[in-house]
Amino acid sequence: MTPQTPRQRPRGREQIQAALIASTLDLLETDGLDISIRQIAERADVPHSVIGRYFGSKDELIRQAIDSTLPADREVAEQFQTAEQAAIAAFRSTFERPERIRILAQLLQAGMMPREIRSEAPIMASLIKLIDEEQPDHGDPRVIASAIFAMAMGLVLTEEYILDHAGLDVLDRDEVRDQIQTLMLRML
Repeated sequence: MTPQTPRQRPRGREQIQAALIASTLDLLETDGLDISIRQIAERADVPHSVIGRYFGSKDELIRQAIDSTLPADREVAEQFQTAEQAAIAAFRSTFERPERIRILAQLLQAGMMPREIRSEAPIMASLIKLIDEEQPDHGDPRVIASAIFAMAMGLVLTEEYILDHAGLDVLDRDEVRDQIQTLMLRML
């Protein structure tokens, strides 16, 4: 049996910031906004005092942690060839990572402005662009993309309530989601 080497504590500004961002994202996904500076620092294996030094506040750390996911979303958004691909990806991603939508809702309810939470939304921008290119006379592509995102995000946040009160709670959840996705695609 090979002995495990202990994890190295982050050293230097870049490593510490990266560790704090990673621990913040992990904790946001499991605990939402109910996380403390001490929890974040402990998970990152750094003193809690460095959060203020490197980020100024917990809110700024959270904002930068969320913004750190932009490069991956930009990469995904660049791969779409059609508006349908972008819409399906937008819809499915909300169910693959529902914690992101819950965190977004919490931040908005806490009074943060959308651009404070995240500077851009690459998948939405790609969807708008593709709708505009494919169907320039279909209507405002921003409204169509907004409706698609609203359906997906709203369903993630209220799925239990909607399925129960619509009498759909006895059906397979994936089948219901597929049917809703099909209806959503008709907006394109």
